[in-house]
Amino acid sequence: MIVVKVSKDNQLHGPVFMCDICQERILHTGNVFWLVNSRGDPVNGQVWHLHKQCARSFEIVQEKDGPGSKWYSDELSNFVVYLGENLGIQNWEDAIDRARTLTD
Repeated sequence: MIVVKVSKDNQLHGPVFMCDICQERILHTGNVFWLVNSRGDPVNGQVWHLHKQCARSFEIVQEKDGPGSKWYSDELSNFVVYLGENLGIQNWEDAIDRARTLTD
């Protein structure tokens, strides 16, 4: 499973999210899914990144996880913000400017 990979776009290297269903790059909107138990606690911490159009086929495949299990989901754009917050990014504008200046 490829979740995030590095790509070169307009002379810039950077991470991109790949769909776990079709293996294509997620360019605009997507979802992130994770499995929780009956108490709402993450089961194994694994996340799946999907195009919105791939989400239904993913849900059908995952229905086998049985009673007491549930898949939570959120917008991929929210997930990136949560990740940045967990990394302790305090100045988002500065972080964006630094990312834009990274070249090969």
